[in-house]
Amino acid sequence: MAVRCNFLTRTSLALPLAFGLVGLLGCQNVTEKDWAAFCQNNEWAKHGYFDATNGFSIQLLSVYKNRCGDNLSSKDAKVYQRGFLKGIKEFCTFEKGYELGREGESKPDTCPPELAKQFNAGFQNGLGEYWKEEGLKRALEEKQEAMETQQSEIGRRQSTGSGRSQ
Repeated sequence: MAVRCNFLTRTSLALPLAFGLVGLLGCQNVTEKDWAAFCQNNEWAKHGYFDATNGFSIQLLSVYKNRCGDNLSSKDAKVYQRGFLKGIKEFCTFEKGYELGREGESKPDTCPPELAKQFNAGFQNGLGEYWKEEGLKRALEEKQEAMETQQSEIGRRQSTGSGRSQ
């Protein structure tokens, strides 16, 4: 499973459980002690909710099962899934899709089919706005560069005496 660590950079990692996510995804070194604390905190609904509202896949649950072993019971997995389902409904909205597209972010493929249509529509609208703005920025930069080149050429001509006097 490929997970993008850069996705974490735009999320609020203020939640106490966030340290675990960064390490779980291979973005930094996490000790066995960190894993043990993460696996034993028994806040699986919060983990699921956090993962979903930050655009992560439900597939993280399999990573947690692998790393946590017996510390993640089937009951805990169901609690995680309930938290995830609550969070994914909040994440997979037109508004959130628009926000991510508008920021030029890559589109996470985590929304279930019944929610993906609205999320994707918002994302496409936001991405269109992003590219429109980027195009305007590039056009402005090109005009500024052209003006600077012209000003430099005028200055060079004036300093060599080849410019016209008015």
